[in-house]
Amino acid sequence: MPPRVAQREHTNLIRAHSHKEHKIHYAAGPQCPFCCVGRSPKSPLVVKNAKVEFDDGVVPATVET
Repeated sequence: MPPRVAQREHTNLIRAHSHKEHKIHYAAGPQCPFCCVGRSPKSPLVVKNAKVEFDDGVVPATVET
């Protein structure tokens, strides 16, 4: 059984695939998980369009970078 977070993510993807009013959005984290450095206050958040592929298809999403 996958962890609860993975199950929730998969459920959200299936819901977004079935119902177009459900949107997938990935927010930017407070810091980089690899180098543990936070975002500069001078750099604005940019929202980009993306597609998430999973078992049952493809879902459009937005990602903050």
